[in-house]
Amino acid sequence: MNRKWGNFFPTLSYSCAFGPVQAQLIYSMKISRPSYAVLSGNMSYHSKYIYQGGNAKLQPQLTNQLSLTTRWQYLTFIAQYQRTDDAIVTWARPYNDKGVVMVKPENLVNPFRGLSWYFNWSPTFGIWTLNYTAGMQHQWLDVDMQAQTGYPTAKAVSFNNKPMIIVQAHNSFNFKYDWLLDLGVEYHSKAFYQNVYLTNNFCNLSASVQKAVLK
Repeated sequence: MNRKWGNFFPTLSYSCAFGPVQAQLIYSMKISRPSYAVLSGNMSYHSKYIYQGGNAKLQPQLTNQLSLTTRWQYLTFIAQYQRTDDAIVTWARPYNDKGVVMVKPENLVNPFRGLSWYFNWSPTFGIWTLNYTAGMQHQWLDVDMQAQTGYPTAKAVSFNNKPMIIVQAHNSFNFKYDWLLDLGVEYHSKAFYQNVYLTNNFCNLSASVQKAVLK
């Protein structure tokens, strides 16, 4: 199989200031090409119920993205909208009549759209540096099952209306003699992510101690 692509990927940016508030607006178009590993026709065995393979017919996915960033003192606000055509996702299909499922990458027929926004607060008080972020990711994806999988009748499946809430809190303490203590927590709520529903909340706690040596 031999293919040729000719694409144009512009990036436009505009920056300005409204008194103490700095703002930047960026538009960009990006491409993500499938790797040789996912283009392979080889099939791997995971269990007697799951096989995994590649897809030589994959097309690159194209993403148009518009982002706005504003800053005022220790506060930063970021909003980002993107539309992805031919999005590459992992899809599962029945492989035979014995209950085996084939998992392989496929291009979505319908466009994948997402909107995300974040607030970040990152001040420093003496030895204590804070980096706190709170935001949300929302997506719009309606899959035409007849066009996507060859479903015999017209049927649409929606992966919407369940945005992901994200909270991150990282704390750094710089002590004497180049000692550094990091404490952090990260939380993601249940949500749709592309064509998958994440059924569990995610929470991660982290802690580390560092010492600079050999200066």
